[in-house]
Amino acid sequence: MRGGQSQDGALSGVCGGFAPNTGVVQERLLIVSTKIGLGSEIKIDRAIEHIHALRREIEAYLAGSPYRIETIETSDGALSYIVRIDMELSPRISAVLGDAIHNLRSALDILACDLVRSAGGTVTKNTSFPIASAEKDVKSVIGNKLCGASRAAQSEVRAMNPFPGGNDNLALLSRLDNLEKHNQL
Repeated sequence: MRGGQSQDGALSGVCGGFAPNTGVVQERLLIVSTKIGLGSEIKIDRAIEHIHALRREIEAYLAGSPYRIETIETSDGALSYIVRIDMELSPRISAVLGDAIHNLRSALDILACDLVRSAGGTVTKNTSFPIASAEKDVKSVIGNKLCGASRAAQSEVRAMNPFPGGNDNLALLSRLDNLEKHNQL
């Protein structure tokens, strides 16, 4: 089983069991993979599916000739270009992009939970992949978000420079995921 439902119908891959209290269902949601990275791999696979869907959505949009470029010669002979949008961008593009971004961010958070569990720690509501807003905050953010993970795991994450200006890809992913969560993407 790579994720989803097991033979008895239980869901796997839920980080920390943060499900609403729903009796027996909640107990089933607490079943998690013991293999580090399996949940993250599933989320990454899903993000890749979203990226392929995004590509199809963009290709369909562009096939509809959504814009035109007009060339205007100014009085001094210089050329100016104006892009006229004739077809609004489909809201599906934004939704699919947001899904891909969120799955990638979730993959990191699931990895953080796996790192804590593998060291015998307890996953809490604060457990997540640490991405600091500034380099000066990295040590405290890692200590808070990876509380219970091994020192070696925390050092490996620190070596990734998870802050703007250190690892801009991680910082951008975090920023875009926050924008998407608040419907601003």
